[in-house]
Amino acid sequence: MEYFKEIFQKIISTLLIKQTDPEIDKAKKIIWYSFFGSIILLFFFSWIIFIILTSSTYSVKVPMIEGDNIYIALKKIYKQRLVSHVIPKYSDTQELGAVYNQEPKQGGTVKKGRVISFNVSLGPQNLALPDFRGFTLFELEEYLEKQYPSSEIPFEIENPIYEFNNEVEKGRIFKQIPEDGVPVYNVNKLQYWISNGTKDISAKVIKNYIGRNIEEVSKELANLEIFYTYEYELVNKKSKDMIIIDQSIGEGKLIDEIIEESKILVLKVNKYEYIDGDKIKGTYLLDIPKKPLSYLLEVKIKSGNSKPKLILKKQTKGGVSIPIPYAGKKNAKLLVYYDGVLKNEIELLLEESEDN
Repeated sequence: MEYFKEIFQKIISTLLIKQTDPEIDKAKKIIWYSFFGSIILLFFFSWIIFIILTSSTYSVKVPMIEGDNIYIALKKIYKQRLVSHVIPKYSDTQELGAVYNQEPKQGGTVKKGRVISFNVSLGPQNLALPDFRGFTLFELEEYLEKQYPSSEIPFEIENPIYEFNNEVEKGRIFKQIPEDGVPVYNVNKLQYWISNGTKDISAKVIKNYIGRNIEEVSKELANLEIFYTYEYELVNKKSKDMIIIDQSIGEGKLIDEIIEESKILVLKVNKYEYIDGDKIKGTYLLDIPKKPLSYLLEVKIKSGNSKPKLILKKQTKGGVSIPIPYAGKKNAKLLVYYDGVLKNEIELLLEESEDN
């Protein structure tokens, strides 16, 4: 106890100015008094100013926003110079876009810049995009038929992409974009991925042909033993001629399954609207007979006594129908050759006004 008394007396003697202190020590103590005293006064006056300002100019009342539409609520909060924290939630009791569960509640006094949190209704849960993972194609189609029995599906469904997946059963969806929970009214396209099952390095799959030239792709498809055909989309830019813009079977689909299911791959292809300077008059759907071995198909067009012009030449096994665009004059014919032998002559109906 005596020890602490001695320490306390030393502190007092150090801080207090005594008559017995040398003049230098007195001057030092006065300087310290002035320094620390000014700091204490500065904090005191700062605190007083803060209290005055926050109790008037920088304080606002929380507006009532519950029940308002989100846009009205945001305007009210901004007007009071407060900050919004929006928490979207599905609700079976609140209408779409309505605000509820605000915090802090209306009428309270808060500083400007305070965060106001509140929920905004996304409508009933059935307006959200479901989680399709685990669905088969049949189950997906069945769900969509039940969900939209008398109306069109409000979003476009892209061709599925097929990938090998060691964790997901073959034929089931394992990924989707957008993800589940997104409001349906915000969904423009639905893309999903289907499992091909366990990885098989020897398995052949269909590729993504979009953006490639149909002539190049035709050679690949001929070696895959699958049936394919294409549809033309007329374009006014020659640089886009014969470019594939869509395909009916998604990338990654197993070739063996396509053959087993007797599916026909339909390719949508750009076609420049002129042939040799003549505007395309129409398209003839040509049925090509199936043969066990590949053969050369040639299609030519002939107008009157003019020399036939070649408009299509390709190796094929047939078994499909393909569109043949033509640009000709009156009395034009399509001449169809298999391995150089003329097999068919097709009369084309062209109007008299198209002669010139």
